[in-house]
Amino acid sequence: MVNRTNVPTQRSNSAATDDGGTRKQFAEQIKNYSERPKESHVFSGEHYKPLAQFLEHVPPVHGWRRVTEQDTGFLPLYLHINKAGQEKTQVVAYDAVDNLRSNATLCPPDSQTSHLIILRGWQPREWIRTLGAHCKIDPEFFRRHLEFIDSSSYFDLPALPSSSRNLWRLRVTTICTKQSPLNVDEVRKQRDGDMDGVQNYMNTMRANERIGSSIVRKHAVISETTSIIEQDVSFCVQKRKSGGWTGLIWLDNGRPFDTSRVIPWLDRAKVKFGFYDPYVPIVQHKAKAVLNPPDPDAFEMTQMGQAGNNASTQGPTQASQSACNLPEQYGISLNKDLMRIDALYTFSELFTLALSSENQFLTMIQAEIMAAVKTFQGQEEACIDTLSYCKALLDDHADRLQETIHFLENEEENGWPRASEQADVEIRDRVVKGLLKDYGTNFVRNYAMLQASEKSIYQAKEVSRISLLAYFFLPMSFVTSFFGMNFLQIKDWKKAIISATFVFVGVMGVSTVICFWDFMPWRRVRKAANSPPQ
Repeated sequence: MVNRTNVPTQRSNSAATDDGGTRKQFAEQIKNYSERPKESHVFSGEHYKPLAQFLEHVPPVHGWRRVTEQDTGFLPLYLHINKAGQEKTQVVAYDAVDNLRSNATLCPPDSQTSHLIILRGWQPREWIRTLGAHCKIDPEFFRRHLEFIDSSSYFDLPALPSSSRNLWRLRVTTICTKQSPLNVDEVRKQRDGDMDGVQNYMNTMRANERIGSSIVRKHAVISETTSIIEQDVSFCVQKRKSGGWTGLIWLDNGRPFDTSRVIPWLDRAKVKFGFYDPYVPIVQHKAKAVLNPPDPDAFEMTQMGQAGNNASTQGPTQASQSACNLPEQYGISLNKDLMRIDALYTFSELFTLALSSENQFLTMIQAEIMAAVKTFQGQEEACIDTLSYCKALLDDHADRLQETIHFLENEEENGWPRASEQADVEIRDRVVKGLLKDYGTNFVRNYAMLQASEKSIYQAKEVSRISLLAYFFLPMSFVTSFFGMNFLQIKDWKKAIISATFVFVGVMGVSTVICFWDFMPWRRVRKAANSPPQ
């Protein structure tokens, strides 16, 4: 187990006053820049208005509360201090409520030290102002990660690669399962409203302002029992004049999702997490990990504030995602000394996590495409919907993979701290080469599945078109053949034409009803009556 020490918070009044002025100045700079109008400035700051308003807004009392019993044990901020000569990495965890002014450990690291700050989920504005001011973080980092706080869009994100050299974002996909399968109509309905469901969840999260609430960027319903949620990981580096450097990681993963509210990716029934875990773990393969598992004792944990004092009094274990363990155990598979001097190597665990989740996503999508193609007959429309839906997801993931590959190929332009010793450089280059190879492999797999899905969609539409034509031309052929063979036996040709017309209309009517049986009014009424309440 990780060694833990609880440290009470103490801070002098003069230091607190200085900190408050620095934080206020950081927010004022953002506000002043946001007030630069496009009419008089080439570099307009209007796109910073949402962030400026967020940092200036006073949160509601119920959102800015002290740690309560239900919040016990959750720590939304971790500081990893990696210092030369120390055997273990020192990890300082904050509750980020009572310790906003306790920043003694946030002093600039020296040339023999690196700091890694990890944020979990939704963060209060006061903590963002503190980090921005004390760690000299580019406000653009916070603006991009909080792009969802305002509904208006300036269509500037994703930004140009040249402006993103120090501001990186990765997408992590979590596969969710349901114990109660949806029917075809429910799948179609949830797909149509997946963005509305995410927006409603995010609006509720922002209204509550509960520190550490998990952020969700996207939700997609893959099948009757499978869906995914997508979350971001943002990270950047700030070099310090003292010679060291500070890395900042912001994870969307935070608290376990609250089952008391309607959450689209969880089971419709109110399932207690103690009996049902909907999240498929992100599997990371490491050579001989079973024989030599990573050692969590490589960290020395110190907890600051009230949350740490009662960490052992948590309620029943709740289902959580794999990435939720990352802040406390970050760097467990990496070389500690190389992490201190090389930033990209330090962030390699983030790339590995994102790659592993992408690999599982692609494997799952491939299985769904194959299943849709196999069950095509009799479910043509549902099959085409599934294939088109999967293709749209693959398009989006292909763009993100290509963007990450571009950043890795040009990583020397970001100006991050780099290893200089030959042995360290070889390890670092080997890791970067492996990441590029894995990302390239996933991109090729993604592209191949895109091609396969497009081909399957085309074939499915062709088969549907042929089937539709058969529903009409076969009855027509039957009627014309029947009357054509018996035309000479009918004396009155006028009656023959009238009879043929009536028979043709009747046969075509029956054929049309059979063809569009699922769309008949009485079928829709019956389905609505039999469908369970939402």
